[in-house]
Amino acid sequence: MTDSASAAESDSDSGRTGAGAGTGAGTSDLGAGLSARAKLGLAGLLLLVAIGLGVRMAGRSNLGDLEVYHRVCARVGEGLDLYSYREGPEPDKLTAYIYPPPFALIFYPLTQLPFALVRGLWCALGVLALARCLWLGVEVLRLGGIPRPPPLALGLGALIFLRYAWSDISHGQVNVFVAWLTLEGIAAAEGERDVAAGAWLAAAVTLKLTPAIVVAHYLLRRRWRLIGWGSGFGLAFLLLPALAFGFGRNLDYLWRFVSEVTPWNARFHGFVGNNAALPGAAARLLAGSADAGQAPVPLLGSLAPSSALLVGRVISAGFLVAALALAQRARSPRSLALVLAATPLVSPIAWKPHLVVLILPGLLAGRLLLEPGRHRLPLAGGLIAAGLASRLFLGRELANAWILWGGTSAGLLLLFVGLALGPDLAEGPAATRLEAARGAAV
Repeated sequence: MTDSASAAESDSDSGRTGAGAGTGAGTSDLGAGLSARAKLGLAGLLLLVAIGLGVRMAGRSNLGDLEVYHRVCARVGEGLDLYSYREGPEPDKLTAYIYPPPFALIFYPLTQLPFALVRGLWCALGVLALARCLWLGVEVLRLGGIPRPPPLALGLGALIFLRYAWSDISHGQVNVFVAWLTLEGIAAAEGERDVAAGAWLAAAVTLKLTPAIVVAHYLLRRRWRLIGWGSGFGLAFLLLPALAFGFGRNLDYLWRFVSEVTPWNARFHGFVGNNAALPGAAARLLAGSADAGQAPVPLLGSLAPSSALLVGRVISAGFLVAALALAQRARSPRSLALVLAATPLVSPIAWKPHLVVLILPGLLAGRLLLEPGRHRLPLAGGLIAAGLASRLFLGRELANAWILWGGTSAGLLLLFVGLALGPDLAEGPAATRLEAARGAAV
């Protein structure tokens, strides 16, 4: 390939299409047909829905992970250990807090509020973050050269994964907020705003490790300015808790998070029946299912748990390499959908709330179903199989069995395969220059 072809490919592969060049997420034409009054009305309606759901959730007894955040992050102000009860009667018992230190510092102010208020506020903010995720997902499609996807196609793709988003919000988890930060970073990157993209993605990764696959994608795309700013912001975010913990203790927390907490989480929950991650499903089918921390009871096979977990790690590594390699050959937004769709195929743990990360892949999948080709069958099968985990369709027992026996995991795999087989729909000056440069290089 000549230098001109390489330069053109770099422009196109970085998502710098004519549809989005020089623009950011704030300049979307999604609401171009609405008057200012209509936009204000929709924003007001969304706010009322968020407040209403927040009030409803404030009184619920299903506390979920939010109770862990509220209880453990309060230890920040008490000078107690975040990750284990070292000062208590059970020094080896973990606190069940499995996030990096920056999250504890961010959440700490909420521990000073009554838990019912925190529950309602968390839900309301989650609804607003989810709405922003949907907006950003469509915006990333636009920046990639798909200006006005059919609403029905978008609705089909979004509907499947909105069910998981609601599971996240109703259980008081953090995944909707991580998805929001990730999509803000992606939209900024695709709009060529590298400083903002680096900040958003650094914030997402320092809250939860899974968005790191997006950073790896941009690293392979040689988006050096974005990576540089992201590294700087990430280092600052990781060191920020030292203001509360002290430099030495913060480093201890970071080391223990990487070397102890994360591996413990994978082992402790590796065989749980509602783990939808493909490595977890494979380990479960090979060795058996178990409640957290318990010995697995055989399902299909009776392989030693350590060997089954090793198989899961091999699957994780294989899909990480495959997703990044396939994404380098695709244009945005399909390249981004591929790396996001690979998340539950790479991560050893993926509860239903974690699947909110698939909003962008779901939106693109809905659009690609309208295009002829061999990708349509796996995409349709993937959306159906992933959606069947909902109790609305199968009821509680069958939905749980569907996840237990790998039905949801198979659906996530089919979604990834369909996206990998699907066409690139980006159209614009950058894509045209790429094809012309490739033709000149032959």
